[in-house]
Amino acid sequence: LPTAEVSEAVIPVSVVDQEDYSDPEVKSFSRLVRSSRAVVVLTPQFNRGYPGNLKNLLDHLYHEWRSKPFLVFTYGGHGGGSCAQQLLTVLQAGLKAQVVSDPVAITLPEEYIRGDNRV
Repeated sequence: LPTAEVSEAVIPVSVVDQEDYSDPEVKSFSRLVRSSRAVVVLTPQFNRGYPGNLKNLLDHLYHEWRSKPFLVFTYGGHGGGSCAQQLLTVLQAGLKAQVVSDPVAITLPEEYIRGDNRV
């Protein structure tokens, strides 16, 4: 999946045909998203928001997300509610995606967040 900053010569909203992307990684990512029936997002909450690399990933495309069903899972010390709200704004208002359910919030225990043990 593309991880670099969006480097297209045109903004994604103006790209209707995936072949119009100049970056081969973005073309490939576009094909993957177009071929997917739905998208599941699992993301941590960082500083009351979602990670920048997730925003960057979403910003690479536009038409591919429109009406695409999404299910959102967030996690963090407080379940990721702030992260989910920001993500819903981008998905629904910005990208016109279809979020099919309320986000699922997973609250991590304090000993997991502060300790060395991982699941």
